[in-house]
Amino acid sequence: MPRFLYRRYMDFLLQQISRAVPYSGIRIKLHRWRGVKIGKGVHIGPMVTIDDVYPNFVVIEDGVSLAGQNYILTHNKPLEYHKHLSEAFLAPVIIKKNAWIAIGATVLPGVTVGEGAIVASGSVVTKDVPANTMVGGVPAKVIREFEMKDGIPVGFKK
Repeated sequence: MPRFLYRRYMDFLLQQISRAVPYSGIRIKLHRWRGVKIGKGVHIGPMVTIDDVYPNFVVIEDGVSLAGQNYILTHNKPLEYHKHLSEAFLAPVIIKKNAWIAIGATVLPGVTVGEGAIVASGSVVTKDVPANTMVGGVPAKVIREFEMKDGIPVGFKK
């Protein structure tokens, strides 16, 4: 039990520091220490919360941008009162290469954000996001698809 409590305390401390430091590189290092798998060229903005209990269930691939004030959650634990409405569960969150999570978005457990996708500001992502699309809203839905040329988005499909 003391080992578990020590780990939870250290995780909490690293999370709190990462939310406030003024440099993305330090935030990335702190989250890696917590167990988040983070690729190269990633940007993590201020006030980003990556699951407080199971950060090791989060994978952030190369080139991803988390704008700021985002919540990335990997578990759900309803109170006793609601246990018949929703089960407790744990599921990974995977944010694929070059995805952009705009400010104030929330990504719920079990979601994969596709390669090159954009999650609009303030969205709540409850289901997987297809590659090369923009999603937005509560719950997030596909808004537009990107027009691609040689693997690079060049505009929105009409």
